[in-house]
Amino acid sequence: MYVNPGELNKKIEIITIGEKDSDGFRTGKTNIIMKRWAKYSRKTSEKETNGAGVASVTSVTVRFLIRYTNISLNTNMKVRYNGRFFDIQDVNDVQDRHEYIEIICKEGTL
Repeated sequence: MYVNPGELNKKIEIITIGEKDSDGFRTGKTNIIMKRWAKYSRKTSEKETNGAGVASVTSVTVRFLIRYTNISLNTNMKVRYNGRFFDIQDVNDVQDRHEYIEIICKEGTL
């Protein structure tokens, strides 16, 4: 897969959310696992309707492409990009060549 290095021009952070407090709620502290330059692309946008009279919710799926890293990424982590948080849905080593990693995410909250 050929990727123009100039396309990796968006700064992202891969983070984990801090420990839970004594009541079982997350503390909100974030731990930065890594900072990387990435290519951002929006894949899909779906509207979900919750019933009659209830406002619909838009679910956005995006793709981040980063250079390969030996740090293991998983679905318990989040991506912070441009002040927004994305829940990682899937992590893919593109063509199993250890050159690029594709991170599929849905927009979420902290």
